[in-house]
Amino acid sequence: MTIKHFTVPFHLLTLLLAFMSLVALADEERMRIAIPRVTDPPPQIDGEGLRFATLPGKLTLDTQEKLAFTQRDMKWGGAEDSSGTVTFGWDAQCFYVFAVVKDDKHTQLYEDGRIFTGDHIMLVFDMTPGGGTKADLWKLGFTPGDFDKVKPAMHAWSPLGITTDGLKFSAKKRPDGYQLEASLPWAYFGINTTLAVGHSFGFDCIIGDSDTGVIQKTMLTLNGKMGQHKPEILPLAVLATPDGTMPPPPAAQIDLTDAPRKLKPGESFEVTLPADKLKDYSTLAVNAIIDFEKYAGGTYTLALELNGIPLGIEQSVNRDESVTFGTRTMASIGNQSTWFCFYNNAFDAKDYPDVYSAGEKIIPSQFTFDISSLVKPGQDNVLKVIYRQKRNLENGMTVAVALTGEKKKALMSYAMGELQEFTPHALAKPPVYTWNTLQDGALEVVVGGRTFTIASSYSTRTPGWAVLGKGGEPWKRLAVKEKGLVEAAAKEFSIVRRVKQEKFRLVVTDSVTNPLNEPLPLMYNHTTSLEGLKYARVCGTKVAARGAGHGPVFRESEGQCPTTMLVFDEASIGLVAEDDCMRAQGFNMVNDTVGGIDNDYFVLPPKATMEVEFSIYPLENDDDFIFINRIRDAWDVNFCIPTGGMMGTFWHNNHNSDKTVRINVGSKINPEKDVMILGGQFHGTNILEIDTTEMTTALARIRRLFPNLTQICYFHCFLSQAEYDARELMEEAMLDSTGKQVNYDNRKFTEPLYEPVDGNRFCKRLEQSMEKRFELGFDGVFWDELERSCAKFDYNPRHWDGVTAEISKKSHQITRKMSTVCLISQPWRIKMLERIMPRVKQPNGLIGNGAPLTKTMMKYHFPRFIETGSVSNLRRGQLFSPLALGDHLSERTELDAYRHAVRCLDYGCLYYWYYYKVMATHPMLSQAMFPITPIELGKGYIIGKERIVANKSGYYGWNDTSDFTARVFDAGGREVPEFKVPRVIRDGKAFAELRLPLGYSAAIVRK
Repeated sequence: MTIKHFTVPFHLLTLLLAFMSLVALADEERMRIAIPRVTDPPPQIDGEGLRFATLPGKLTLDTQEKLAFTQRDMKWGGAEDSSGTVTFGWDAQCFYVFAVVKDDKHTQLYEDGRIFTGDHIMLVFDMTPGGGTKADLWKLGFTPGDFDKVKPAMHAWSPLGITTDGLKFSAKKRPDGYQLEASLPWAYFGINTTLAVGHSFGFDCIIGDSDTGVIQKTMLTLNGKMGQHKPEILPLAVLATPDGTMPPPPAAQIDLTDAPRKLKPGESFEVTLPADKLKDYSTLAVNAIIDFEKYAGGTYTLALELNGIPLGIEQSVNRDESVTFGTRTMASIGNQSTWFCFYNNAFDAKDYPDVYSAGEKIIPSQFTFDISSLVKPGQDNVLKVIYRQKRNLENGMTVAVALTGEKKKALMSYAMGELQEFTPHALAKPPVYTWNTLQDGALEVVVGGRTFTIASSYSTRTPGWAVLGKGGEPWKRLAVKEKGLVEAAAKEFSIVRRVKQEKFRLVVTDSVTNPLNEPLPLMYNHTTSLEGLKYARVCGTKVAARGAGHGPVFRESEGQCPTTMLVFDEASIGLVAEDDCMRAQGFNMVNDTVGGIDNDYFVLPPKATMEVEFSIYPLENDDDFIFINRIRDAWDVNFCIPTGGMMGTFWHNNHNSDKTVRINVGSKINPEKDVMILGGQFHGTNILEIDTTEMTTALARIRRLFPNLTQICYFHCFLSQAEYDARELMEEAMLDSTGKQVNYDNRKFTEPLYEPVDGNRFCKRLEQSMEKRFELGFDGVFWDELERSCAKFDYNPRHWDGVTAEISKKSHQITRKMSTVCLISQPWRIKMLERIMPRVKQPNGLIGNGAPLTKTMMKYHFPRFIETGSVSNLRRGQLFSPLALGDHLSERTELDAYRHAVRCLDYGCLYYWYYYKVMATHPMLSQAMFPITPIELGKGYIIGKERIVANKSGYYGWNDTSDFTARVFDAGGREVPEFKVPRVIRDGKAFAELRLPLGYSAAIVRK
């Protein structure tokens, strides 16, 4: 992955300048600069500046008040040392600048990104005033060279990857300095509409002086401040008439509610948006909280309608499809167009967590909308604020509404400048590291100059801990036989440790033996120090570092992603659970001193030897996708996902016309090869008891409409609504810790859970129900919640798995036996998989919900998706088949579904359709995603053997000369056949040059 763009030295310098600035960054009213309109003919850009002679608004930078920066130990010598006069102009095509600079000692050594070290002019633009950050600023440099060997040059420092293509400038030497003239097309900034008088943006012109050519001496700016570091203090450039007249500044905000309004659940109120104000104010700001004594998360309750039209993501300025806070990522908007709203006691309460959306920090209580496209001009408009009633919600809501002058961010028409390369690289070169076994049994790993010591602790019934590493009880016997072989014995158990070095990891296998005639409780952990930690990723969730003494930070049991990644300045390290028990029972964790893996529930059977296994990944940097891809390679899970898929229901397909079904199915998937999952409320064994007429009718109809479509039938092995099971199979019931049967409550009905232990009566009934599905003519099976349902543990004493128990942290004794659901049911589930897989007619005839929870189940390769009520759930699928099921909570239109599919690519994941009521009317990205055999996952893309699917710009390839075809989809989800994706050769390799506007996506199909 390369970025051929010189940025680092400039950014290092600007950070230094920010600290050394002599000007206080006071928060005051911004300077406004009139930019007069240039009448025909436009400037010639020859360095003479003749067209600027009669323009009003010349600005002189020659006083101490304009001095924004002076290098330490250097002094500004006044106007004769460095000063200038600048004139600006605009027309429908371009922004123009002419500068006359006085400089007593002109120097310039460079023609590239280092021109800032010599004499130059910098132009800074913030095209998103009120909504931009430093990363959004356009920073452009112009230098006349040295009028000898160094040629005149331009350079674009930011945004990252931008070139100077399309810009024009010319310079002339003067006896006392130089003069410089430039034109910058509005299209260069992604502005493709005709601008008018009154349009404004953040702007600064900086005269940089250097007497040596290797370090900046002084900087003069329009307002004497370093606005290139803080966009909010940049002067405001306002497009003016030819005589320099600009409209007066509008008020920052017009409150439409005299005071915050109070609502009860189910109530609403209307606000009038005056016609005379809507001419100048196109942004609506709504502040809302659900009343509570303190911050307490949030829920979907706030709905907003302008002239009867719901305000959604399309109008939102400060939120995209999701919001992230703490460790949670939630959809921004849910059912009935309700926005996710936080509980708290004030809009500006201090206890909110940091909330982010669209990659930026936002005000948690504020919802901001660009309403320009919905406003009815010349008349009053009406906003309706609705507090949706929710089950068991009695809290009030506080709402305030205002109009503001802020604008929605201007979007670039396409990515410009040099692009980043995206090719399979994570597996190209192993990290450089060394390792050793210490005399106390701990492991030592050195990578990036940092030494990690990994200790392992096993509980004893003393109570105490036997530690391979420092501390703990003394071992009866401990011997390091060789580098990767340790033998140790405690009073109650013995361990033989073997360490195997593979390409990217160390695999540590502890064979633990229980010589006793009784089950042995054996809590254990594998940890390393957090001293100097920057942050961690626990089961894929980013966790901030905290100081010592602050208690546990994060602990999660997630067998689908059993990883702990610890990031430090020098290097990173990953610890991964490997054996079945550790993945199913254990936790990944960080606390105030150590991070790693632990298991509080493990029991070693009598007279038994079992393997406790984990792996160590030395990592040369903090790229979590490198970690993910190396685990995928080690686990051998890069198998083919053959086809796309969609959920359907019998009722829905039977109650729509043939035409509607043909368009809907034919737009979502490829009916010649893909799969439809036909579902209904027949969990467990109740298919043996229900009338299947509607099911078979739907099956026959879809077969008639799409003869080659694979149709598979819903199956669940834990839930059952069958009357027979409730009456006869209570011994097989799954029980909670109070002894009650576990129920899956989805608010419409309650479904009891049973335990499928191989050989019991419930399993036999499930086998009959599976056979019934094939007898009805289905091509295969969709196995919902394949590993377990809503309960992790089963407390039914008839169902002990022999390896799970509650263990007292105080006495280290077993307090109660229980079963890990996925472990006790695994033998039967494997038996069923081995029966099903040979019977399915197509490679997509078996699909599961949820990634494997054990190493054993990972051996069975077939597509298994992750439900995405929260898109961050996809971290659970990144280590198996990277496949998302659509979000039935927030998707209500095909545009919702498309945007969610694009968002899933941020996790390197593909998309299956879910909510059956979402009707598609045109071909979608989901048609272009399959088949794919993953090679590498990345943020915003997935590279497969057959194709690459991406949501961001870049040079994409396979590190060879492969040719390709490309399918590109616009921000509305429609394919754009005319969109060109050039094939370019770089260093002898072929790439797809993909330049995507925001919201676009593409599939690059390998020939």
